[in-house]
Amino acid sequence: MDSLSSSSFISTFSPASSLLLPRPSSSRRLLRINSAVVEERSPITNPSQNNDLPPSKPKKLYTRTNHTAVSSPAKPRQQTSLATALFTTMEEVINTFIDPPSRPSVDPKHVLSDNFAPVLDELPPTECEIIHGSLPPSLNGAYIRNGPNPQFLPRGPYHLFDGDGMLHAIRIRDGKATLCSRYVKTYKYNVHDFAITKRHAIFSEIQIRMRMDSMLEGGSPVGADNGKTPRLGVIPRYAEDESEMKWFEVPGFNIIHAINAWDEDDGDTIVLIAPNIMSIEHTLERMELVHALVEKVKIDLVTGIVTRHPISARNLDFAVINPAFVGRQSRYVYAAIGDPMPKISGVVKLDVTKGDRNDCTVARRMYGPGCYGGEPFFVARDPGNPEAEEDDGYVVTYVHDEVAGESKFLVMDATSPELEIVAAVRLPRRVPYGFHGLFVKESDLNKLYRISLGN
Repeated sequence: MDSLSSSSFISTFSPASSLLLPRPSSSRRLLRINSAVVEERSPITNPSQNNDLPPSKPKKLYTRTNHTAVSSPAKPRQQTSLATALFTTMEEVINTFIDPPSRPSVDPKHVLSDNFAPVLDELPPTECEIIHGSLPPSLNGAYIRNGPNPQFLPRGPYHLFDGDGMLHAIRIRDGKATLCSRYVKTYKYNVHDFAITKRHAIFSEIQIRMRMDSMLEGGSPVGADNGKTPRLGVIPRYAEDESEMKWFEVPGFNIIHAINAWDEDDGDTIVLIAPNIMSIEHTLERMELVHALVEKVKIDLVTGIVTRHPISARNLDFAVINPAFVGRQSRYVYAAIGDPMPKISGVVKLDVTKGDRNDCTVARRMYGPGCYGGEPFFVARDPGNPEAEEDDGYVVTYVHDEVAGESKFLVMDATSPELEIVAAVRLPRRVPYGFHGLFVKESDLNKLYRISLGN
């Protein structure tokens, strides 16, 4: 299946409709995953199709290993050529009897189990059911979250970071919600994450390095280097070249996700809030052993002294703030609780102005037994009001119930001590666990849509 560009994804949000624009129909292919044959769909163009007609009733397919139901329109199965069948059989024999078995931590059949398994096709615009409360008017727009969704079962060691990118978007308008999923083609080789202040940009160099020797031997191209000292690089935001970069060694400080940073002391000090990965060697191999400790780091640009202070003892990552406070002093952090990573069992609200690590948690919500979510995102109740309180808004995320096999979209009151659920939306199909997301306002959606049309 060919990937789609991000502009193609945005163009599915039509300002003229409360729904997402439909996409062409698709043919089907077979995909073997978790020792079961299920169906995969590849896009085709069918000008004669009437997208206004209601879809045919889907049939359920079940994997033979975990009996998980998936849906696919009932259409005649495409014939597989003799050559394709022959090569597929040969590949199965090679992978089964010749290739050495993979460790569970990188075995696709293990890594892609439960709700980490990919969905088998893109989802056209599909209405959702609101099962609790109501969607606030300030949520008019779209919550878009990325994640791995491999189109084919990997034939060797697999990590969650290896999957093909897919976006899952829930469009909210006038109290109604519509879900849409699209593969997305992105630019390569960008820096994964960094922080900014009004004057500076902060980059991290952690204990992970390229391992060309391992890659040539069929191993992982990246790995941990415990002999390397982590450091932070600070450069003026408008520097002309890298010669203005200053490096500060911070032993034992491995950050993958920055939360926020700001300037103090008239620009002579930088404050950085970020989770520190305590066992970086497990990030690429045993994610369930990863523990991330949120820390407040101060960098004195004059003396070169770096001080650190943990602000939470919990295993927290995938943390966000009110986007309006990026690069300036903020108070509240909304972070995902690892139980263990990469599964997320709840969300906490931290007050970084509190000194003691046990007292910084000011609100918490657990999703319940067998329910796991992802990165939260903060949406302001009134984004155009400069006088609004920093936490006046909502925390949103996707949550999946592994027992019921059902995914939901949750809207929580960010000011509530329990992060009270304001609205819950049942999604028309499961949304696999993923990585990062953002909320795009209705007005910004309209601008992006016009740009996608070349206007």
